[in-house]
This record gives sequence, structure tokens and C-alpha cells, in this order.
Amino acid sequence: MVPDLAQLGVMVLPLQAGGERFREMDLEIQYALEARGGGVRWVFPGEMNQALERSPALAVRPEALSVAPFSRGEVQRVGDPLFGELRRLAALMDGDLALLPVEARTRQEVFSGGGGSEGVVGELVAVLVNPHDGRVYWFAVLEGDPGAVDDHRVVASLAESLAGALVP
Repeated sequence: MVPDLAQLGVMVLPLQAGGERFREMDLEIQYALEARGGGVRWVFPGEMNQALERSPALAVRPEALSVAPFSRGEVQRVGDPLFGELRRLAALMDGDLALLPVEARTRQEVFSGGGGSEGVVGELVAVLVNPHDGRVYWFAVLEGDPGAVDDHRVVASLAESLAGALVP
């Protein structure tokens, strides 16, 4: 269950894995979260990158975090190096939580009612982590709306699924 995010500073990290198909995912997530608002102080990748340019000694690359533990199974608490990266970012950005879109992918789907036409459904693996103690508050594999292989709405619907799960 997602904790109440109202009045919190949530750092929204860039998508860590997804390939060329999901190159616009960070912008779609930003748009969907800003549209919902919810009284949350969202901190998006652009703002983090600007702050990191002024603080290069922190040595954090938000677009290339150490997310491998999430591919091995359920994680209840993150350790180093990811914990250290998130902790340094939180100190710089005054963040209470970190939203980490770990991976976006698609799977083939045969749609009923359309003569058995094929398309894709997007999936997004996302976590919400406390950067001060490393606890994982929320882990989800979200689905978007089905669509044609080249339909950008597949990506946009994934971002909307994420926003809807975080800010009902």
C-alpha cells in the first residue's frame, strides 16, 4: 500500500531500464504526476540534474542507479551502493521519499474483439524507497493500456497508471 504522500518531498528518479521505446517515459511520468498534484512536492530529474551539476562531489548519476537487487526478488531494504546514492540525493534535494521507476517493458498481446489483432501491453516496475533508512515502502508492477506496437499511448498510459497508484 502506498503511504500518504501529501506534504512530502518525493524525488522522482529517471527510468532505469526500458530501451528506446520508453525514451519519453520520464516526461510522461512528470506530466501525469503534476496533473494529479495531491499536495506532493515532486522533485523531477531535471531539477536533480541541475543541483548535481553544482555539487559534482556527490558522485550520483540518477539515470544509472544500482537497481540490480530489484531484479532478484522482493526487496524490503536497499543497501549500498543504491542506499548511499539515494541518501546523498535526498540530502541535496531535501527529499523524504524516492520514487524509482526500475524498468519498463512490453509484452505481446492478442486482443479479443478485433479479429485477433496483435499489439502490446506496457509494464512498469516501480518502487518507493525511504532514502534515510533504505526501507522499501512500496513495490509494484503496473500495467498500462494495450495498444499497437508503435502507439505512444502505451507509454503515456503506463505513466498514468503510476500516477494513479501514487495519488488516487
